[in-house]
Amino acid sequence: MAAKHLSKRNALGWALVCLVLALASCQPRSPQRPPLVIGHQDTPEQRLLAELTALLLEEKGFSVVLQGDFEGPTLRKALLAGTVDIAWDYTGTVWQEYLGHDVPIVAGEELYLRLREEDYPAGITWLPPAPCQQRTGIVVRMEFAQSKGLETLDDLATYARSKDASVILCTTERLASFAGGLRGFAAVYGWDPSPGRVHIAAEEEIAPALEKGTCQAALVPDAYSLADGRKMLALEDNRAFFHASNLAVAVRTNRLIAYPSLERPLSDLSRALTQEAVSWMRSEMARGAKPRTIARRFLREAGLVGRPKVSPTPTPTRTP
Repeated sequence: MAAKHLSKRNALGWALVCLVLALASCQPRSPQRPPLVIGHQDTPEQRLLAELTALLLEEKGFSVVLQGDFEGPTLRKALLAGTVDIAWDYTGTVWQEYLGHDVPIVAGEELYLRLREEDYPAGITWLPPAPCQQRTGIVVRMEFAQSKGLETLDDLATYARSKDASVILCTTERLASFAGGLRGFAAVYGWDPSPGRVHIAAEEEIAPALEKGTCQAALVPDAYSLADGRKMLALEDNRAFFHASNLAVAVRTNRLIAYPSLERPLSDLSRALTQEAVSWMRSEMARGAKPRTIARRFLREAGLVGRPKVSPTPTPTRTP
């Protein structure tokens, strides 16, 4: 009889265990959030920026994936579509090339605020820009500048008008075609933009053409970057015509809302990207160092990794 009671108790106990397990399996599970997608263009600098971002966010406890080798317009479309969550670019490039504004904005802060305002309805938030700038401008060989006494764009335009009508300006097809490039420069500084005075070339062909003497001056998207490390001089834009263009990070607004702790590490990284820091990283890449190796060293030396991790606990997603 006792054995019978024991058997019933065991059966009842197992039944209760099974019931608890069944009920537990029916409980709703917290949704698994996808990793943050960091997009980058098919350039060494863009790969480096993506590695910097990925390493930093992983250090802070975020799950990330890199999605790369986009062309500029394609990356922009992916960001708008929400298939990319985070991407770096220069504010002037986005303002003029992707948003189609033809007239340059000289003040960097004004450009950033207007870009942030225009992109917000599209679900994109631009965080405050880095100190690193990319400025459209004109570069000449150092030897040419010194021998002709050239320091400013007025100096170059005056020399070409009054002393040497054979001076040729190299530029890209894009810069030759809009008001913030050759057309505006010609109007503001009095440069002759006739075909015989302008040589159109691909951006990667500009520096060799300048070095070989195919042209004596070059209008390029990033004058200081082209001159850096070469025997070249970026002439002073003494009439403040060309737009400022700061490096900045764009983030899908819904991701910033879902992860309140995401903004801080991205802002910390942005502040650390000075002109000198980016120039150093560019020179390291030119020597053959891998972007991930450079990124890891920079983050460590800048004090951005090795700190206590920030909890990336998400909050419910809301429509921006």
